[in-house]
Amino acid sequence: TSSDINNDYQCNIESTSIRPVHIETEIETQPVCPEGPTTVIHDLSMCTPTTIFKCLFTDEIVNQIVHHTNLYAYQKQLKTGKAFMRTNMSEMQCFIGMQLLMGIKKQCSYRDYWSTSPDLHDSYISCLMPVNRFGWLLSHLHLNDNSLIPKKNQPGYDKLYKIRPFIQTLLNNFQRAYNPSKIIAIDESMVKFTGRNSNKQYMPKKPIKRGFKIWCLVDKQGYLWNFEIYTGKVGEKAEKQLGARVVKQLSQPLQEKNHCLFFDNYFTSYPLMTYLKSKNINACGTVNLTRKFLPALKNDKHLTLGEYDWSIDEESTSIVKWRDKRIVSLLSNFHNPTETTQVQRRCKDGSTTMVSCPIVLSEYNKHMNCVDKFDQNKKSCQIDRKAKKWWHRLFFISLMRQ
Repeated sequence: TSSDINNDYQCNIESTSIRPVHIETEIETQPVCPEGPTTVIHDLSMCTPTTIFKCLFTDEIVNQIVHHTNLYAYQKQLKTGKAFMRTNMSEMQCFIGMQLLMGIKKQCSYRDYWSTSPDLHDSYISCLMPVNRFGWLLSHLHLNDNSLIPKKNQPGYDKLYKIRPFIQTLLNNFQRAYNPSKIIAIDESMVKFTGRNSNKQYMPKKPIKRGFKIWCLVDKQGYLWNFEIYTGKVGEKAEKQLGARVVKQLSQPLQEKNHCLFFDNYFTSYPLMTYLKSKNINACGTVNLTRKFLPALKNDKHLTLGEYDWSIDEESTSIVKWRDKRIVSLLSNFHNPTETTQVQRRCKDGSTTMVSCPIVLSEYNKHMNCVDKFDQNKKSCQIDRKAKKWWHRLFFISLMRQ
């Protein structure tokens, strides 16, 4: 019965052995900076969505787009001799606004908004700009100078050269406008792309199996505070300790601020936990028990339902191994491994019961969904138009992340 299961859990939790090791319980977890919008956004309650968008997608970014779009059109004119009408700030802002609106009012093709068929025609969008002008802007849209692209194996070569100034300015704006909450998480997010590009990744276990992989640092509100677009291995050899390198890079601006950082077993290692501890970043993640430098714990066969084993070092980095329906192992540099809490568990007959589990697992399950929340927000009004130019996909996705 469910009560018997609950009693078994409680018995096994209480019978877990306690090591004679000092456990540091006074760990500072209060962030140094107050969370929420900074003075860049001012009073959030008085802001409209447009005001907030312009704080992130600033005039500086629009001016960059206008400059490089006109430059590309001019370079094309030198080759073809075909004259063109220069775009400007006002027109580009209108073009970007139309893209956002098209992400909400979806059509199979952008030309459908100007269709003469009454069931497809959109009177609001079609009156903002002629379809041919919209198509011209879409085909000439550029974010960097093509004539200066460094060739492969040359100094300064960058696989993301086409969008580098744009994403760097956008990232700076994300961080200037908002202080992340105490709870943050790092995980990967996928941008769908089925065309040909060396940056494209294949992730068979993800809902989006082919596309661009983006490492994301997101807070509990689903706010994207830092990110890195993964461009694959450098050279012939795969990068060792890639997960640790990503965590260190994304969390570097948050050092000495006492944030609580969560990530999965792709990133987790004992040296990483020690490093983050030295930078005053509280970290927790699931861990593969085959990783180096981990202590030996009780064999899986000797752990009964609800029982857990743990170990802790002198630096307060602890590992917990718990048996539920399967074995779950976590590494943390700020949790007390002896603390437990009550969580809800579903039984085979459909009923639920409260069982005990290590608090480190409960908090991990509660806070690790930050990136999932961000992905859900992104899907609500996504510009999902096919694009031959690989960087168009990343540009349009970036619009929806404001």
